[in-house]
Amino acid sequence: MVNILDVAERAGVSKSTVSRVINQPDTVKEALRLRVQQAIKELDYRPNLSARSLVSNRTNYISLIIPDITNPYFPSLTRGVEDTAKKYGYTVIVSNSDNDRKSQESVIASMIEHRVAGIILVASEMGGEKIRKLTQSTVPFVLCDRVEAEGKCDFISVDHFKLAQEVTNRFIAMGHQRIAHIAGPQNVSSAELRAAGYRQVMEQAGLTPCVTESASFTYETGQAAMEHLLNDQQPTAVFASNDLIALGAIDAIKRWGLRIPEDISIIGCDDIGYASMSTPKLSTMRLPSYEMGVEAMEMLQGKISGESTAIKHVYLDYSFIERETTRPVVSPKQIRIAVVGSLNMDYSTKLSRRPSSGETVLGGALTIAPGGKGANQACAAARAGASVQMIGQVGNDHNGRKMKTSLERMGVNTEGIRISRTEQTGVALITLDSSAENSIVVCPGANGTVDSDEILAALEALPVLKMIMLQLEIPMDCVERTVAYAAQRGIPVFLDPAPVPPEGLPEELYAKLTYIAPNSIEAELLTGIHVCDTASARAAAQFFLARGVKNAVIKLGSHGVYAANEQGEQLIPPYHVDAIDTTAAGDTFGGAFCARISDGSSLEDALHFANAAGAFSTTRAGAQPAMPSLEEINLFLQEKGDVR
Repeated sequence: MVNILDVAERAGVSKSTVSRVINQPDTVKEALRLRVQQAIKELDYRPNLSARSLVSNRTNYISLIIPDITNPYFPSLTRGVEDTAKKYGYTVIVSNSDNDRKSQESVIASMIEHRVAGIILVASEMGGEKIRKLTQSTVPFVLCDRVEAEGKCDFISVDHFKLAQEVTNRFIAMGHQRIAHIAGPQNVSSAELRAAGYRQVMEQAGLTPCVTESASFTYETGQAAMEHLLNDQQPTAVFASNDLIALGAIDAIKRWGLRIPEDISIIGCDDIGYASMSTPKLSTMRLPSYEMGVEAMEMLQGKISGESTAIKHVYLDYSFIERETTRPVVSPKQIRIAVVGSLNMDYSTKLSRRPSSGETVLGGALTIAPGGKGANQACAAARAGASVQMIGQVGNDHNGRKMKTSLERMGVNTEGIRISRTEQTGVALITLDSSAENSIVVCPGANGTVDSDEILAALEALPVLKMIMLQLEIPMDCVERTVAYAAQRGIPVFLDPAPVPPEGLPEELYAKLTYIAPNSIEAELLTGIHVCDTASARAAAQFFLARGVKNAVIKLGSHGVYAANEQGEQLIPPYHVDAIDTTAAGDTFGGAFCARISDGSSLEDALHFANAAGAFSTTRAGAQPAMPSLEEINLFLQEKGDVR
């Protein structure tokens, strides 16, 4: 085993000189010190730390002070410190500061009192004055994952400012403009720098920064911050200051019924183990936590041994790990479905029974929620995975603003929605009886004054349309001109003929329709055939096919769906569920059907998919809030054993 005499012989010096180089390097001339250190390195000499502690008045312990021992980012960093410290014969004492300044200062004082060989301080919130006092102590120390602004001490970190700039620029490149930042505590330097980097990029891009500060780097604060953002700002992208905050934000987004990344993209920071196990898997900035621990200990060892006397500032590289929580904003050039129709605010209540003529009955609680057949079908299609734009009109009022916000949250492009200066947003009055069947009265409002020229102009801006969806809650001339536009360009048209006009549909309209999808009552009003079973549905379908409709789809409610075209017919049986509200069933069916067709699926596959979506929607209350996501529809089909 190599001892101090071997080193002295190799360096050509006395034993006492070697001892001074090890324990008091500043007292030895540089040339001599370097010669001895070279001999130590060549012989791989490991000093007896117990003996050294008696001479140097220091122990063989290294103090590692971290902010939160429960944060899954720090175990890897701690392992890096421990593995490296072990190589030099040190034992690491890990202390938790709880991100509290007084607690941190108390730990530091205790470690100095216990004569540790050195201190590694992680993500310190210690002020400049305390840092200066620490530099004046005899205990070597290194700051880790923190930048010391005055440059008076050694630190190792990543460039948090630059990292935040990269994340924000990445979102902007994806087409996002409403980008929010959930910041960590601003008394922690890394969080402060990330917030500053985000703000600079947003301001340079002409965008409005939106920073919500968390009191700590935890899952719970991420949830609370995201709830605040959803109530106030409705961002399409969120940069979270760490992964725990991001995972909490994901939970809040899901609770709102929004999709990730379709409705909101999110990027975290750290790349902890949970990031790759979350649903969806979190896109994040990977920080080299283990390497940071290794380098921090190497830097500290250099200071302890005297090999390194100059102050060092080291920045490590980071990298972006793209998983499942980010995607570009869908531009109009990518939109595949245009929904031309109505936007109403739904006012609904439940009745124990329907009133007779002249009778008044008491209803249940009044529910107010965004609706309208057009808006509902747009939401249903978007929830089912399609890229959708809504084309219609709302009033310049609270309901109109709420309608647009709700659609945007559901992932619907709203650039085709105009604002009326004269009419209020449309309203639908809905009653539900004890069997969950509904009756609806629509007050068109702004829907009744939609300009057909503006509709066509909006359609012209969508070059890759695979489907146009229509209903009859807007003026008939708008419907006719839209259908004619689609026919001239070979764009398939799906018509949900509700409400049925007293005079029926113009005869020349039928031949331009790719799909017509009435329910049994609407089919009877249009054809004069009482639709109550497969035979009557077949007769009604033949009425439509004889007039040139390519595909007739009759929604039979609890009896399923009947469809026919010139190739044949199909009867899709119903899915049995415990229905509580059928308000959204028809619109959900239509949106899901068109989402599937526009994706290239067969008629049979689209019918099964849409039938499942419609059935699922009846198990939840309301219209748009009841509409299932693509994931929920697929899971429902799996549970029913109907996987295609």
